[in-house]
Amino acid sequence: MPFLVLGDSTEPLDILIFSIVFEFYVYFNFSGLTFVVFGLLNAAGVRTTLNFKMPFSARNLIDYWQRWHVSLSSVLKDIFFTPIKRRCGVLIAVMVVFLSSAAWHGMSLNFFI
Repeated sequence: MPFLVLGDSTEPLDILIFSIVFEFYVYFNFSGLTFVVFGLLNAAGVRTTLNFKMPFSARNLIDYWQRWHVSLSSVLKDIFFTPIKRRCGVLIAVMVVFLSSAAWHGMSLNFFI
């Protein structure tokens, strides 16, 4: 892909263009796959929620993250954040959710370093 050359640049405009193009690439790549799975599951009679709720039409950053990867956010909230917050407090719950999300996305040794 020709725009990947911009990823090596240190020019501010190149970095901005690359980050915007890459964000759309990740969204369309991942959401396309989840839309296919959503369609197949619904055709088989399994009702699911959409994984992306139009994140690029969000009005602010908080709204954007609430619309991005809804299923993972729901799982992290229900399984980790809510129970741990009741037992250990918000700070520990946020750290556990952060580490869980990192593990889900492919955490490696350089993450800890």
